[in-house]
Amino acid sequence: MSTGNNKNKSTTTGSKTPEPNRLPAYKRQPDLYHSHVWLDKEIYGQVIAFIGWEKEKKYSIKAAVRILLQMGLKKYAIDHVTAVAGVHDLTQREGPEVPPLVDPAKAIRKEARNRHFPPRS
Repeated sequence: MSTGNNKNKSTTTGSKTPEPNRLPAYKRQPDLYHSHVWLDKEIYGQVIAFIGWEKEKKYSIKAAVRILLQMGLKKYAIDHVTAVAGVHDLTQREGPEVPPLVDPAKAIRKEARNRHFPPRS
């Protein structure tokens, strides 16, 4: 008699059919696939602090990071549009001809179409 485990035992109970191949992550969860973000300790601590400040809303870490990124990108876009408008006004006052001002939202949408990003819902 052998006292060790027999690795060659086959069990026939429980598995009637083999599990089909799983779809890749980008097909199973297309909205969540591109949302994996690595944070360093300092930023992670700030995200946790934000969750603490907004504790009645019970944000998850992923939701908090998404909200903070959206707020940061909005601030960046507003600052950029303000700076472009300021330069445009300055050149308009000083120079005789100014090229027409391009709408930043239209330019961003055009660039997104050129890069084949999915349409915004």
